[in-house]
Amino acid sequence: MPVPVDKELCSLSTMTMPQSPRYVDKLLKVFTRQGEEDHFLLHVEVQGYRDNDFEQRMFQYFYRIRDHYQKPVAAIAILTDPHAHFRPGSYQYSYQWGAASYEYVVYKVLDQQEEALMKHDNPFAVIILTVLLSLQLGKASDVEILRMKEKIAQPMMPNLAN
Repeated sequence: MPVPVDKELCSLSTMTMPQSPRYVDKLLKVFTRQGEEDHFLLHVEVQGYRDNDFEQRMFQYFYRIRDHYQKPVAAIAILTDPHAHFRPGSYQYSYQWGAASYEYVVYKVLDQQEEALMKHDNPFAVIILTVLLSLQLGKASDVEILRMKEKIAQPMMPNLAN
């Protein structure tokens, strides 16, 4: 079972420039299947807007986490923004004779299919469906938002009237 490392996140955020502190959204200690003390750190970042510095920030989080804990680090960026073409996924740096490259997993909410999410009984699917429909509706009226919520809740509450 993953273990949150949230209490230690404050020390990572202070390692950045004081005038613009950065905070890792979620950091988890994930144990291997053997269940022994062997583990890696999972960095989960939720990004809700287009940010041209996002890739660099993900790289900074990676090397700070790696440097601080001296453990393997995996990362996933969950993109909840409304921009179909905003698709960060790697950071590249090179200068003179040196270079660095960092890649991470990206889960883009806009890429998900409403029908497929409706079929899942997984709570994560319900959350993603809510975000997806909110993005599709944009600035919706209260009535549209109520209909969206009813549509999401209907499979969980079969007696809900249409």
